[in-house]
Amino acid sequence: MWRAVVLIPVWLMLNGAAPPPGKSAAPRIATLESLLAFANPRLCEPTKGFDDLLGRLMLVSGNPDNPTVVAVDPVVPAALQRQFGKGRLSQDGNYYAVTVPVTGTWHGLKLRAIEAQQIMESEGGFAMHFEATPQQVRAVLNRLGFGLGNAMSVYRDPDDIMGVSIEIGRVGNRAVLTCFAG
Repeated sequence: MWRAVVLIPVWLMLNGAAPPPGKSAAPRIATLESLLAFANPRLCEPTKGFDDLLGRLMLVSGNPDNPTVVAVDPVVPAALQRQFGKGRLSQDGNYYAVTVPVTGTWHGLKLRAIEAQQIMESEGGFAMHFEATPQQVRAVLNRLGFGLGNAMSVYRDPDDIMGVSIEIGRVGNRAVLTCFAG
């Protein structure tokens, strides 16, 4: 029994889950940039954490022809909870979206909302709403590796199976980055 008590902390230390003796772990500071990050910017592919956040905003149950869809409040790190509001569901035919108000900056841009989007029995995507011009959003995205150049809209399909549409548009006075598979 005592061997397990000794071996588990050693195993954790060797595998990077615990700091070495006498050292304290560096604090992980949750930021909008770290939570809403991209694994592959050129394909607008969110990191696992961002994808999990988006995937949990909408609960779908029942018959696919007449589903029950419910907005779910975002689950975010405690340090960011005050920056996220409650999800709001909207529907247009078989298109559903859950929009969550956000306050804060993301890579220098004022972020105002994130949105999970789903066409039932089909593809889905997401959007990020900014209090900025489309040109300002495009400049930041290019710096982050999206490779948009001067374009406001691109379609990329590297494996000729299912690509992604990346678009920077305008809704009211906000610039909106939309990434949608299909």
